[in-house]
Amino acid sequence: MKEFKSKVGYEILIPTLLLLIVIMLLPIINGAPLAAIITMVVIILVIAAFILHLFFQTSYFINERDELLIKAGSIFKSPVNISTIESVTKTRSPTSSPAPSMDRLKLTFGKSDPVIISPKDKIGFVRELRKINPSIKSKPE
Repeated sequence: MKEFKSKVGYEILIPTLLLLIVIMLLPIINGAPLAAIITMVVIILVIAAFILHLFFQTSYFINERDELLIKAGSIFKSPVNISTIESVTKTRSPTSSPAPSMDRLKLTFGKSDPVIISPKDKIGFVRELRKINPSIKSKPE
């Protein structure tokens, strides 16, 4: 099984974490009781840990069954049959996806919804897909 780590986009991560910090400070600024402040801090820290986990534990695997496994953290795992991929194109679409960077690739499959991912090594990733499915049209640069 070949692994392709996802690129981490700090242009997404930093604003997200800053927003969580602002939300965490609101009860303090508004003079909330200590119990409410502690609860808010704990909730925000759990959310931040989850977001960091997703950002740094997203990978794409090509297995022996010619499937692309998209793994985001420890909770999301989706297999895609590589033979169904029609094209791979570069995109900066902000659509929610297992792509923690704005430097993304859009995989299209006939009538199915496209999948957007962000492997660090886009060229190597597309090369491996095309070894399995040479009919894939690609413009990853």
